[in-house]
Amino acid sequence: MCDLTIDVITCSSSALALIDSFLAHIECKRREFYELMQWLDATGIQNQLNFRQGQLLRKAIRHPGRAFMVKEVANDFDVTENTARADLKKLAKLKMLAEVQEGKTALFLARADIAEKPGGPAQAGVPRG
Repeated sequence: MCDLTIDVITCSSSALALIDSFLAHIECKRREFYELMQWLDATGIQNQLNFRQGQLLRKAIRHPGRAFMVKEVANDFDVTENTARADLKKLAKLKMLAEVQEGKTALFLARADIAEKPGGPAQAGVPRG
């Protein structure tokens, strides 16, 4: 009986540690979201972007050089390819992504200089990694 009690206490401690770790992760993500929203608001870009575009911009800031494809974005956000293409083109128009043609496929690359632009998210304290 004593061994069972020790096992329950050990498992409970492990579970509490996992819950604490998860809550810390959620808090970090919440903080990152609000920092990004403050930057978007300060630059005036927020009023020009929908939710999907904001999420794509966040990924672009975190992963400079990352390639976005229309099909990938359509699948990620459960939208049509036309909607995904419009979202990506909007970010390219704002100079947040660079549109390149690779054969018949259009790729949208996260610009390496997004975070370093004057007033960009790196200068506003938005974490990249």
